Formats: sequence, C-alpha cells, structure tokens
Amino acid sequence: MPASRVEFLICGSPNDAFYSQIALFRRSLDLLGPDWRDARVVAAFGDTEQRSIPSRWAPYFERIEVFHATTDDFRRDKYFAASNLRFSLVDPTADVSILCDADTVLMRPLPMDFLTEMKRNPAVCAVQAHVPFAVSIDSRPQYGDGGLYPGMPSTESWEKISRLVLGQPIEMSHRHSLNTWRPGLRGLRGESVVQSISRRTRALSKTILHPTASSPCPFYPNYGFIGGSPALITRLRDALLPLHAQVADIVGNDLYGQVAITLALEAAALPSRVLPITYNFPNDPRADKRYRDDVERIIVMHYLRTQHFDRHRVFAEREAFDRFMRLKLRGSNEAFQSCVRSITNGTYPFG
Repeated sequence: MPASRVEFLICGSPNDAFYSQIALFRRSLDLLGPDWRDARVVAAFGDTEQRSIPSRWAPYFERIEVFHATTDDFRRDKYFAASNLRFSLVDPTADVSILCDADTVLMRPLPMDFLTEMKRNPAVCAVQAHVPFAVSIDSRPQYGDGGLYPGMPSTESWEKISRLVLGQPIEMSHRHSLNTWRPGLRGLRGESVVQSISRRTRALSKTILHPTASSPCPFYPNYGFIGGSPALITRLRDALLPLHAQVADIVGNDLYGQVAITLALEAAALPSRVLPITYNFPNDPRADKRYRDDVERIIVMHYLRTQHFDRHRVFAEREAFDRFMRLKLRGSNEAFQSCVRSITNGTYPFG
C-alpha cells in the first residue's frame, strides 16, 4: 500500500503552539521518503474567530489542508469543535485515516504489515490509554447508586458509566498502557486530546483523583493516535457525537471525549484492535522503564509530558528550541531529541 493512501487529521487551536507542532509533523513525514511526502495532512482549528495562517508558518502549511470549525460550533463545544470536525474531513478514497494529536511525530514509517492488515481486516486501532479516566464530579445526586464520584475504582467507573450511557455492561479484557499515576494538572493535560490550557481545565485538574491503573478496562484508546478505514471513522463519528453531552456531564472534565470513544465503539459494535505502545509512545520515564526494549523502535512519539520542555513553546520559540536541543536527555526524550535534530538539522526554524 502506498503511503500516499494514508491520511493524518490533526486538531488544535490557531496559535503558534499548534502551528509549530503541526508544521513539525508535516516535516517528519517528508523526512520518511517520497511516498510519505504525498500523504495527506489535515489541520482542523477551532476558536472564537477564523484566522489565516501567519506568514511565519505559511511555508510549512503549503501541503497541509486547513479547515476551521464554525464559531457557533466552537461556542458550543469549545476545543472539541476542532476535534469533532476532523471526522467529517476524512477522504473516503483513503486506505487508512488517522486522527492524531498535534504533539505527535512519526519517527519511523508506519510498518507495511500494519497498513496491509488495516486494509485486509479494518478496525479502529489505537494504543490503550495510559491510565484510568478521572472523574471530577459526584453524579450520585442525579443517578443515585448508579452515579460516579471522584476516586471511584476504575472497574466500577466503567461498569457504571456503561450502564448509564448504553444501558448495558461493557467487556473489560484490557489493561492501561502505564500502571501508575499521580494526581494533578499534568495528568489531565496528558490525556487531553486538544491540549486545552483553559482556566476551566486548570481548575478542574485540582479536583481530580486518579484511581490505580492496574485494574481491567475496556478497549480505551488514547486519543493521540487513532486509526481506521474512512468508513469506520465515519461510523465512529455517528455513534460518538450524540454521546458527548451525557458523558461530559458524568465525567466532568475534558477526558469525556476519550471516554466517549470507548462507549461509541461498543454502541456501534465496531471492530477494534489494540496497537503496541510504539504507535503512541509517551515521553514518560514510566514508559521508558516498562517498555525499555521499545524505546529504540518508536514509530509515533507523543511528546505530551512537560518535565524537560514545554510542548507549547519548544517549536514556537527559538530560545525554547535551542534550549531543548542543548539538553542532556535519556530514554524516549533522547530519542525524540535525536529525531527533531534529523528533521530540523538542529537549527530553527526547522532547518
């Protein structure tokens, strides 16, 4: 299958943070060879007004298709307006459509056996979410004993939210991709599809209690990299969007979109498949330790952790970029830094 038959749909806000990340993503594809240079990249933005790509970023967006959510959609759905828009932008003639976060980069080509299997046996494919979803509000006053509450054990949370939303239990035969977690802001932002840094998100993060990650869970994809045939992505959209409002009211934070994917897949009985961690590897020391042998085989890097650098500034500002390139790093962060050096030639902006 030619790489040009693969498309990548990215969402974000129209600002330098996301412009720079998406520009780097495009450059990472170009570095992988002629086939990948022809792969379709779509950027969907959402904000209170529609803006043109600034001149400093325009050269990098020449082969990126840009779309904007309507202002009405943004007022209603906030940052998820751009995420939701992507589902309507898939090319029905593509072989594989991939929804990915802006803070991802391809370090290696997607393997041919993966692409062939996706065409032969289509499924919605993703790496399992790193940790259980957090609950920020107590919904027992509304739902009685069927409601959820902050700190509820993960398995019980899935049982209850599935019964509330779908009216039935959900199979839990998987585990989260990381097995420990700490409460706080980094947890919420780390799992947020749109990397929201709004006041609302920061306020919610202070109340989040993260349950342990060792308990069973359903197929619960990390939103950073989700692939499928265009037809499956469209069917997922049709099942997903009607669930958003109810799941948001129950979960009470921006993880609702990720949780709703699991429930939508179940509701529509869509085929799904768990991908190895290499398809969405977080720059996280826990991942480095647990998946030590995979660090040298990372396909998709998800640079969402902020211990060593700020993902919103590292490619948007020369000083932040230069500081990042000078860092002495280890594990996945070192692998990512080496990849960035190859893409940019170690110079800003992007070689």
